[in-house]
Amino acid sequence: MNRSKLFLIISFVLFIVCIGIYFAFDFRPLEDRLSIYLEEKNYKDILKIAGKKDFQSQSILSIASLALTRYETEINSQCHGDSKGLIEFGENLKKLGLNSKIVQRGQLPYLKIEDIYYRKLKNNTYYQTKVILEKFKYSIGTNTEEENINSFLILLGRDPRPFIPEFSELVIEFLKRHTLSGFSENDGSNFLNLLYYLANRVESDIKSRFALNIGDEINVRTGPGLEHSIIDKISKEEVLLRLEVDPAQHKISNDLGNWVYVYIFSKDTKAWIFSPFLKNVNPDPTYGTNYTFKPYDG
Repeated sequence: MNRSKLFLIISFVLFIVCIGIYFAFDFRPLEDRLSIYLEEKNYKDILKIAGKKDFQSQSILSIASLALTRYETEINSQCHGDSKGLIEFGENLKKLGLNSKIVQRGQLPYLKIEDIYYRKLKNNTYYQTKVILEKFKYSIGTNTEEENINSFLILLGRDPRPFIPEFSELVIEFLKRHTLSGFSENDGSNFLNLLYYLANRVESDIKSRFALNIGDEINVRTGPGLEHSIIDKISKEEVLLRLEVDPAQHKISNDLGNWVYVYIFSKDTKAWIFSPFLKNVNPDPTYGTNYTFKPYDG
């Protein structure tokens, strides 16, 4: 065998070895790897890595906390109240260094995982807020009203500016499910100040949700259609907030439109109204100016 052939063989072998090493080992920074795992929904892999070392990086801790929340949601969705399955998942979580317990959510048992990573974010309000928003987004649909109120009490007074879309989405999702009656008068006022603050930010879609009733003493109903019961009547120029639009179009008295689920500010209640009675209106720019918050460090 001449030298040129030997050189080619050795080069080829080295190439194969390098390719093998490349695929066997992930040389990306850990934070980048975990972020990709989060996007790919590889939550368990993130928790395995996070459980092997006492990480101090706030960004890594926040990713681990988000993965834990999403994994918790995934587990409970998969088991759908099956206690045996939840217990089995709980035992497997112990191998990752995580404690959990089964609690009652409505009519179904729910596996709640202790978030050991969130606790380490206590001194960093930026990452803490980021995690709270994400957790709230994933749990608001299954939380009790009290749990959702408590989550918002944590968020009220936080700086919303880096998270305008996230805050806006949660304000709307909260009002779809609840009214402000569960808040104290002061906390309810702060909630409305936050809502108006967001409405006057260009990054938020809340401004486009404001509407004015242009009809006289219009009936509002429990559902999207005349077959649903009348809840109340609302006066002309009543300010409303659109929460949801029923996609089906209806024709009533020669008017074509959709039924819209709205929050009625003056009554702190929600109801369905026919869209031809609504027109767009800008939120009062003076409202929300009393919403105060402390900027994040750095």
